[in-house]
Amino acid sequence: RQLVPANDGTHILQKPLEEMKQLRGRQLTSPAASATDNAGENPQMLPHHIEGAFELLLEELSGQDFEIAIDRSMTLTYHKETSVFLLSFLPDEECRASDAKGYGRRQRKALIENADGITALQIFVDHSCIEIFINGGAYVFTSRYYKDDKSASHMLAFSNSLQYKIYELKGYEYTFRNDIIHRKKTKRL
Repeated sequence: RQLVPANDGTHILQKPLEEMKQLRGRQLTSPAASATDNAGENPQMLPHHIEGAFELLLEELSGQDFEIAIDRSMTLTYHKETSVFLLSFLPDEECRASDAKGYGRRQRKALIENADGITALQIFVDHSCIEIFINGGAYVFTSRYYKDDKSASHMLAFSNSLQYKIYELKGYEYTFRNDIIHRKKTKRL
C-alpha cells in the first residue's frame, strides 16, 4: 500500500501500489444483463468461478446497495440506507471445506461518511487474504481467511446488475543468481 493525501488535503488515502497492475493477467467482465426473477424485482446472485489470486474492480457503483459473496461464506455488503459496509463470515460450523472461514471472526463494518455512499471498490484476493479499498482508499479493510481444502479456486457471486472487471493475478517472478563468494583463508601467527 501507499499513503497519499486526498485531493482536498483533509485526510490520507491508502491505495494499492501501482506495481500491482503489472500482475494483471486475463480480464473477465460482468455480463451485459442481470438475472432477475419473473417479476423483475429480486436480483439473483450471478456466479463467477476464478482460479488463483484475483483483483476485482467495481468503478461505477453510484452508491447503490450490493452484495458480493466470495467462496460462499465471505460476504461484502453495502446498504445505502444505513451507509454501512459489512465484511462478514458465516459461522465456522456452517462452512464447507471450500468456504472461506473467519475462525471466530464474524463481522467487520464501517460507516461510509460520503454523501454518495460507495462509488468504487477495488478488491484483491489470494489464497488466504482479502484487501478491500473503498472509494479510492478512503476506507480500507484487510482480513485473513482460511479454507480447509487449500484450493486456489474461488467462487464469486454478485447481486444486482453490478458492472465489474476481474483480473486474474500472476505471481511475482524471482530470479536468483547462484554466485559463489570465495573467502581467502589466512592463518594467524
